Amino acid sequence: MLIEKSKREQSQLLEIQTLLGPDELLGQATEECCELGQALQKLRRALKGTTPVTAGQARAKMNEEAGDVLLLLDCLEDEGLVDLDAARESARRKLQRWYGRTFGKEEACGQA
Repeated sequence: MLIEKSKREQSQLLEIQTLLGPDELLGQATEECCELGQALQKLRRALKGTTPVTAGQARAKMNEEAGDVLLLLDCLEDEGLVDLDAARESARRKLQRWYGRTFGKEEACGQA
């Protein structure tokens, strides 16, 4: 679980998931991931000053879209479509590989 939810919120989310089903949840997650990508690009441009949107406005939009993605990931986990523990482990491995590539320390790859 990525988002702490009250029992009422968890119950509401379960009702939504039951009504929508796995196919619609996957579609919604796809849409929200795309919207997060757009918000990230907008923030990048705002930080460079190449858009009339302020960095604060862009950051708020990015936070909103990130929240949507987090919520959908929780739903996909509940549906058994994503294993967030496996995703976390994958992220740890990728961090080591990213660090190694960034700093030319290939020996750091794979070490925890």
